[in-house]
Amino acid sequence: MPPLGSSGPDCHATGFGWHFEDLAGLLRVQGYADGPDVGSILMDGASGPAGANAFLMALLRRRRTGRGGVVEVAQVENLINHYGELTLGAAMTGAAPPRWGNRSPDHAPQGVYRCSGEDCWVALTVRSDEEWAALARLIAATPPAAGPVGIGGAGTADLVGREDLRTVQGRMAAHDELDAVLSAWTAAQQPWALAAALQAAGIPAGPVLDEAEALADEHLHARGFFVLLDHPSAGTHFHAGLNMVLGGTPLQVWRAAPTLGQDNDYVYRELLGVSDETFTTLERDGHIGTRFH
Repeated sequence: MPPLGSSGPDCHATGFGWHFEDLAGLLRVQGYADGPDVGSILMDGASGPAGANAFLMALLRRRRTGRGGVVEVAQVENLINHYGELTLGAAMTGAAPPRWGNRSPDHAPQGVYRCSGEDCWVALTVRSDEEWAALARLIAATPPAAGPVGIGGAGTADLVGREDLRTVQGRMAAHDELDAVLSAWTAAQQPWALAAALQAAGIPAGPVLDEAEALADEHLHARGFFVLLDHPSAGTHFHAGLNMVLGGTPLQVWRAAPTLGQDNDYVYRELLGVSDETFTTLERDGHIGTRFH
């Protein structure tokens, strides 16, 4: 799985995921239109499944033909396929795709808007003219005391009647204005309650959670995703669980991450059959052990 493949003039290039995300063009389409390049770890997440799928294809071929094969996954080439529509658009138009930030090329308004509280936000998107009408009515129905002057109540009643906002094209053209109205409206509201009100009106929305809020999420605990584990150094804490559920062969997280050298005895003596003398020598010479030297 070489980043740029095993052939070609750049096949020996080395680096980390974000270096090759830049070579794949990914960083230039992430972030806000007027902001800097934004890095990610998409290449790490995309490469593992691609390698596993390619390996499984080789196994199927061996099962059918009796012949093995060499599997190569150039990680940059795999990554480009994850946003192939952007590459195709550039090929068709000759122009680089724009940065959308939190907006959408298809829906308006869409964004992540600040709510009441420290670093509290709600995400929402309006996918149809009907959803826009529902959002406009919800904003207009907000009591004036719940928001700044001019936001809520009669101050936004014109949103319902404005002809230019009844189509997605009109809302796209007025997106900056709508963002200002939405930001002022959401700023005085709690993200969970606001998301519930938006959902009840048929508008896709949800609060933006931090790690502590995700850890406390009732839904994830009801599913048994978080597992309580005891670690000899870190103590007893909930850990993120498994990312899949297998009905016939249930998976289980049965212990926390091992400490340094915790499994040396099992691996070297039981699995590898290393003698006591050799094991002692390895420890004495610092090749294995339970502490950093």
